[in-house]
Order: sequence, then structure tokens, then C-alpha cells
Amino acid sequence: MKKFINAVIYGHDDASEILVEDGVIKAIGKDLGPADKIIDLGGKLVTPPYVDPHIHLDYVYTLTEMGQRGASSGTLFEAIELWPKFKANLTVEGVKRLALKYDKLIDVHCDETDDPQSRFVELLNALVLMEDYGTRTTASHTCSFGSADDSYAYRTMDLF
Repeated sequence: MKKFINAVIYGHDDASEILVEDGVIKAIGKDLGPADKIIDLGGKLVTPPYVDPHIHLDYVYTLTEMGQRGASSGTLFEAIELWPKFKANLTVEGVKRLALKYDKLIDVHCDETDDPQSRFVELLNALVLMEDYGTRTTASHTCSFGSADDSYAYRTMDLF
């Protein structure tokens, strides 16, 4: 049995310890008793394991940073509900300002199709080069790129 101590456990404000046996969480609380191994987390945040590793925690905080009312519950689901209203007023300059403030990449979900004729990745490359933000931008969900023929793919990769 392992005991993780000094944890900040999401959803368990009164707990600071986790008991784990054979990879399974057995208890969450305080003063959980002895264990074979104790691991001090030093106040690090522990969140539930995600079934979907592609969760957008950024939505929860981005709204507030961009001058809008944020997700007061701190939940992803509330933030997703608020996002379309906020997105209507989103500007390129606002996104760049936020990315620079926190020294973060701009991650663009730009190509969620399997159409081999899609050119969204190429367009993104052109736009970030014109905006002089190419080294601070990344493209995600580039599904059609997997359907592109080799000739186009190799030419486009040269732009990256």
C-alpha cells in the first residue's frame, strides 16, 4: 500500500492523503493510517484520472483573462457553455496578448476533416507567418493532413 501525503485534492477540500493499493485508490482523507510507502506530494494538485485525455481546461480560465465573466463553478462544462458567447468578441490581438502575457503557444484546432483537399493547415501557416507569430503557434486536430498525398504533405511540412 502507498500513501500520498500533502496533496491538494480536487473536489476534496478537507482531504490531503490518498491510499493506493495495486494501482487502485482505496481511500481519500486525512490521517489514513500506515502504509508501506509514503510519497510526499508537497502541496501539488491531484485531479481525477481523465477518461478523455483531451480535455480543455483552458476554457475555464481563458474567459476571465479576456475580460469576461469566467466559469464561476470552475468546471469545464460551464466554460464550454459560456465559450460561444465569449468567442463572438474574440480578436486575434486579444489572443496574441494573452499568449504573450503567459508565454504560451496559440493552439489552433483547424482541420477536423478527412478531406484530402483541405488546406486549413497551409492557410494557418500563411497567416501566422504574415502576423509574425509563426514560432508561437501550433496546429492541432490536423486530421485531413493524414489523408493528404505525399507530395502535398512534404511541401506543407517545409512551411512548418
